[in-house]
Amino acid sequence: MSEELVLSDQLINDVKAVLEKHDPQATEGLIGVQYTAAIMGYMLGELNLPADRKQAILDQLGGFAVDIMRQVEQRNSPVPPPPPAAANAFGIWKPGMS
Repeated sequence: MSEELVLSDQLINDVKAVLEKHDPQATEGLIGVQYTAAIMGYMLGELNLPADRKQAILDQLGGFAVDIMRQVEQRNSPVPPPPPAAANAFGIWKPGMS
């Protein structure tokens, strides 16, 4: 596999545009994702490799997709505010006290 992929918003938008031109329903997010999964399977199926090697690559690509998905989710989620500062408190507590 490639040592480094250059994944950009422009590349993603270009792929989406091609899919939407092919099938207008691909504007619905999940259908576009299904197309990309089908294309991945198709391209992998065309490789001249033993079936067990293809399966290992597919498993690896699945994990890679999960990593990318989590990075995108993290990038798109708002940063939670820091917890409020703890108020100064003092007192004496002894076992048996309520």
